[in-house]
Amino acid sequence: MEFDVFTLLPEVFPTYLESSILQRASQRGLIEVRVHNIRDWATNRHHVTDDEPYGGGGGMVMKAEPVFAAVESVLGPLAHQKDDGCPVILLTPQGRVFNQIMAMELVQHPRLALICGRYEGVDERIREHLVTDQISVGDYVLTGGELPALILIDALSRLIPGVLGDPDGPYDDSHASGLIEYPHYTRPPEFRGWAVPDVLVSGNHARIARWRREQSCGARSNSGRICWKKQTWMMPTVNCWKRSSMRRRPMKFNYGKIFLLGFGFFGVSVIWGVYNAFVPVFLAQKFNLEPAFIGFFMTLDNIAASFHPAAGRGLV
Repeated sequence: MEFDVFTLLPEVFPTYLESSILQRASQRGLIEVRVHNIRDWATNRHHVTDDEPYGGGGGMVMKAEPVFAAVESVLGPLAHQKDDGCPVILLTPQGRVFNQIMAMELVQHPRLALICGRYEGVDERIREHLVTDQISVGDYVLTGGELPALILIDALSRLIPGVLGDPDGPYDDSHASGLIEYPHYTRPPEFRGWAVPDVLVSGNHARIARWRREQSCGARSNSGRICWKKQTWMMPTVNCWKRSSMRRRPMKFNYGKIFLLGFGFFGVSVIWGVYNAFVPVFLAQKFNLEPAFIGFFMTLDNIAASFHPAAGRGLV
């Protein structure tokens, strides 16, 4: 897989890219990272790539000309607009937040172009007419897009077959299956009185696999937040809803209050029926009222009843 990185600070990248897994992946031809200095495409004497924002305000804005020139010189004019063209990704706080599912999508491309923002941001015309995607690595502020670019390169490289020593490694990592990875232990079997779980030294691989799945379901991050996630793809899992500490507590009913409330409504309905049946008879016999007056009186009575406090109020 190929990465073209466009940045104002190319010296940031070699130290990380020439270490450990990414270095071996590059030496074996599995990845190729080309870092381009945007200043090389600036046409002014001092290779200035930023300017003051229109409308005023603090900070500087990356100019459109050198960024367009750099990307189009490397990718070719309008190459990013073709259906099979190279995605041009702007690393910016305004982008969609990066996650493992996005990594699985992006690694399907043979080549990616990454633009590292700086200062207060980039000229909006870069966002509107050059980039095809915008990605953020989280809801916090960084000085520039160089670290996010390295994060993308690292996350995607791990998914390329042959980069990791264990071919199943990418599928066992945290978030790969929608879960946080299970706990790990190594020698010695006991340290300061803290022993390795017996199941891990039992030699029973079926039990070990089941234990690891169960531990992944209930895993917590350093913040104490439960990291159970909705199952997605790639890996068979157990029913974590049943086993995790997120299990919903059963709802408790106050059966005494429920009985009183139901009995109250039943009594009101009976009394109301008797009331409506016998009051008109009482008014006709006692006061010798005409049916029209009785109907009018009962209508007013029913209207007034609608403003009474609700039966059973305070019981729930």
